[in-house]
Amino acid sequence: MKDEIKETFCMPNIVEQFGKYINKITPEHPERARALLLASYRAYGLKLRLAPTRELPPSRQFSAQYVNKTVQTMLSHPERAALVSVLMPCELLETMSVTPMCAELYSCFINGAYAESAFAEAAEAEGIAESYCSYHKILLGSAYAGVLPAPKFIVNTSLVCDANNLTFRELADYYGIPQFYVDVPPEQSEDCVAYVANELRELKDFLEEHTGKKLDESLLKETVARSQKTIHYSGSARKKRVAGRCQTMSHRNCMRFICRTMLWARRKLTGMRMSC
Repeated sequence: MKDEIKETFCMPNIVEQFGKYINKITPEHPERARALLLASYRAYGLKLRLAPTRELPPSRQFSAQYVNKTVQTMLSHPERAALVSVLMPCELLETMSVTPMCAELYSCFINGAYAESAFAEAAEAEGIAESYCSYHKILLGSAYAGVLPAPKFIVNTSLVCDANNLTFRELADYYGIPQFYVDVPPEQSEDCVAYVANELRELKDFLEEHTGKKLDESLLKETVARSQKTIHYSGSARKKRVAGRCQTMSHRNCMRFICRTMLWARRKLTGMRMSC
């Protein structure tokens, strides 16, 4: 009897039951589903601040809090957020006080809550193929179901996969919001670099128009310098990892870590099989 009670109230089961409830109420009560998801992320955000996982180094504790806060902003204050693709350079957005919300990040949090089924079904009901990228299918389904509120605008690039060229255009039309598209040429050359640089200058004009703010170039320089420093340290860490002097997260473990950053730190990325 004690074992049954323990099994019923262990964290993975609680999260799974929570996800089942979200899947159940989403079709008829999407606003309630959104409120419950937001409340769960806020609760876990409080846990991250007051009782972080001691096994994690400070850098990963900071990352956990940052991504948790990002998802909260998307659900609670979408007017402060922009939906972005996974490799979008976001320094301009950060400088303009716009929270960049990565599509894959949002879908990982939904999957981490065991709540992806309702959104996948909502997307497929609108004609999205079963074989479509699961991250983007969950994102689209969240919009169609009425759980994901419209962001201020969308900013995405042509990089990585064909879904980037379809999902964000569809969502911009669905929400009726502005979209800025950064077309990145497939080859590397001085002309291509100049082409993308000019697009980013146009992005600056786009952000000023739709935020009503002027870009602080000194703050942008600080933000870019911090990004370059981060890239430098990341490269240095990878070299040390190859040399066997330290361990860092693999891509798979990184995605699992993101998914655990909700509710009570789910142990493994399970539930719906994610495809891309």
